[in-house]
Amino acid sequence: MPEGPCIGRAGPATERKGGEGGGEERLEVRDPIYGLIEYGDLEEKIINHRIVQRLRNIKQLAMAHLVYPGALHTRFDHSLGVMHSVCRYMVTVSGALLMPCW
Repeated sequence: MPEGPCIGRAGPATERKGGEGGGEERLEVRDPIYGLIEYGDLEEKIINHRIVQRLRNIKQLAMAHLVYPGALHTRFDHSLGVMHSVCRYMVTVSGALLMPCW
């Protein structure tokens, strides 16, 4: 069940879904590792916060891109993957959905 990062408010990688029929609107972002990651309004508020957006400028692997050209992901990309992994873990461990964690 793939999901993941490349997020931008106006970017082609972000897509809004739902919101009709009283349900919470979901958004999707495409990640090279997880495929699509879905998240809700609460996660969107956190992701769009100024402090989290600063992570876009910090490379996860520091200078590794000089040796490995494909190693260009940022702390922001990594954080979205971690959000997705933790959500899946919590659903698995709890056996039930305790919070809206797409």
